[in-house]
Amino acid sequence: KNLMNVLFLGIDTTQNLSQTDMPGEAGQSDCILVLSMDKQKKTARLLQISRDTMTDVDTYDVSGKYVSTIQAQIALQYAYGTGEQSSCWASEKAVSRLLYDLPIDGYFSMNLNGITAVNDTLGGVTMTLEEDATDVDPTFKAGSTITLKGDMAEKFVRKRDITTSGSNLDRMQRQTEYIRALFHTMQEYMHKNGDDFSTVYNQLHLDSYAFTDLSMDQMKTMMSYDFLEQDIETVPGTTKAGEEHDECYVDEDALYDLMIQMFYTEVKE
Repeated sequence: KNLMNVLFLGIDTTQNLSQTDMPGEAGQSDCILVLSMDKQKKTARLLQISRDTMTDVDTYDVSGKYVSTIQAQIALQYAYGTGEQSSCWASEKAVSRLLYDLPIDGYFSMNLNGITAVNDTLGGVTMTLEEDATDVDPTFKAGSTITLKGDMAEKFVRKRDITTSGSNLDRMQRQTEYIRALFHTMQEYMHKNGDDFSTVYNQLHLDSYAFTDLSMDQMKTMMSYDFLEQDIETVPGTTKAGEEHDECYVDEDALYDLMIQMFYTEVKE
C-alpha cells in the first residue's frame, strides 16, 4: 500500500505523441519500465520489461472500440492504440495484466526526439561503462568513462542489430546503465536550479516530445526519491527467434517470485 508504480514508455517515433493515429501507426514501445516508489522509505526501484515479451495484446478500431486480444510482443500494444492517452492506457493495462494485475498509478511516454533533447539540456550524461559496446560505437569500451552528447545518447540506448537474435537484450543492458546515470544527472540539475521542478520541466521542453497523466507535483516527488540503482530487475524469460521477430517467453514461476519480492510484504498474523 506504500507503493506508487509508474509506467515509462520509450516510443520509436519522432512524431508528437499527442497526435491521434490510426491503429497500428502510433509507433511501438521500444523501452518499457515500471518505476516503483516506496512513499514511506522514499526509495525507488526499477523493473524492466523486454519489448519482445509475448503476452496478451488488445486491438482496437479507429473509434477506440475493443476488437480482440492476440498473442504478440508487448511493444505492439502501444501501436494498437490510437496514440496519446489511448496507446498509453492500453500499454498500462497490458503491463499490469502481465504482472499479475499489479496496480499502475500513472504513465509517462517519450518519443525519440526526447532522448537527445533531455540529454543535452542537462549538459550531457557521464557514465562509466560496465559492459563492452564497441559493436555500437568504437568509443563504448568496458570500463571507459564517457559523456554522451547529441546523437550519441540516442545511439547508446537505441542502436542494435535487428538481424541478430537477442540483440535487444544487450540494448536493455545499455538502457539500464544510461537510466542510472540520467537519474543522478537530473537530480544534480534540479539542485542547481533550486529544486524548482516546474522550471526544470519547462527547460527540458517535455511537452514537445512527452505525454503523461502525472501531475507536476508527482513528477517532482519522483525526482526526490533515492534511486536503488543496484536493485534494477528484469522480467525473467527466454528469448528466441520467431517467424518474423524475436519472441521472449516469460518464466512464470520466476516472475511470480519476483513480483512477491518486489511489490508485496508478508502480513504476520
